Amino acid sequence: MLFSAQVTTSSTYLKGGGGEAGDGWPIPKSGKIVGIDVWDGANLHSVTGEVSFSAGDRISVYAASGTTFSVYVRINGVNTTIVATNIAPNSTLFATLNLIME
Repeated sequence: MLFSAQVTTSSTYLKGGGGEAGDGWPIPKSGKIVGIDVWDGANLHSVTGEVSFSAGDRISVYAASGTTFSVYVRINGVNTTIVATNIAPNSTLFATLNLIME
């Protein structure tokens, strides 16, 4: 799944397919999220892990501001353990979620 957004200094959801941002895209099948890759225009931030989801769960990507950004994978609006950190503010982010569908 692909997501993107221009971040400045405030927290925001990254936009998914169709250019829409929000608390999640409904997933038709169960599976696992096994990682995220975030490109900030200068660096690639890759994080692996394993988080299961069920059919009907909503998956989103959320950039939380601080001194730098942390980009969280969310399921049903709740942060998971898969998070890319130390991402520069004032950049355009492109994120790819790595999924395994069951």
